[in-house]
Amino acid sequence: MEQLSFEGSKLIINPQNGASITKWTCFKAREEVTLINNRDFNLFESSLLFPFPNRLASGKYNYEGMSFHFDENDPGKPNALHGFIYNVAFDLVEKLDNSIRFRHEYDGTLEAYPFPFTFEVNYILKKNELEIQVDIQNTGSQTMPCGFGWHPYFDLELTNEPCRLKMPKTSLIEVNENLIPTGAESHNRDFQDFTSVFAKELDSCYRLEKIEDRNSVFLNYPQLGTLEIWQDHNFPFVQVYKPDERAMAIEPMSCGIDAFNTQQGIKKIAAEQSWSLKMGLKLF
Repeated sequence: MEQLSFEGSKLIINPQNGASITKWTCFKAREEVTLINNRDFNLFESSLLFPFPNRLASGKYNYEGMSFHFDENDPGKPNALHGFIYNVAFDLVEKLDNSIRFRHEYDGTLEAYPFPFTFEVNYILKKNELEIQVDIQNTGSQTMPCGFGWHPYFDLELTNEPCRLKMPKTSLIEVNENLIPTGAESHNRDFQDFTSVFAKELDSCYRLEKIEDRNSVFLNYPQLGTLEIWQDHNFPFVQVYKPDERAMAIEPMSCGIDAFNTQQGIKKIAAEQSWSLKMGLKLF
């Protein structure tokens, strides 16, 4: 484990498990507040999702006249889920007073994804803030299709009162019984104002109707504060997933569900070119 502390904020990272966050703690009202506290009862806790987030139908896709197939790993459904770097080892590249950078180099040997790349993630701590910078370089000789997402779970048990969610204007991606898009969307006006998430079953993908430089979802903890989950212009989608009353995932995504097949938001990085993205959290 690697640890970082700065101005009351603390971060624990597991480099051997996809450089994922194990714990993120802030200091508010003279008390420590642990908003991310992975406890191994949720899947893909704080995982970095690449080369695709969310689901890939039957694990199959075609690219430039060739067919590829990822193993299915979606419990109870015939899909591939969340790419393949979420549990690989990362190398520590740099550690400063308030930031820590990790790198994973992939050589393109998987038949399902023969596109080599270098993936770097830089975690930057500020007072009650966490910024995450991601840099992806195509180290191969052909254009590389990809998408990226992040899968943080936020503790819902920090206060006695139910947490409340607020989202920007979005369109709901309609899905079938396997949670794969049907091609239809509907205007979503849920959570336009702060609304309790208690007893609500949520596992939905939303497309932002307006893309700004900084696009935010807010999770309010009554009598404690409000958490901003923000994503830059590279992320037109967000997935909201609440498996139970203990925690809820709010997931920035650069592309939609099954993006290798729908092409919705897919990114194509030319040979030897890079793609940079930013997202973050702020408690106020």
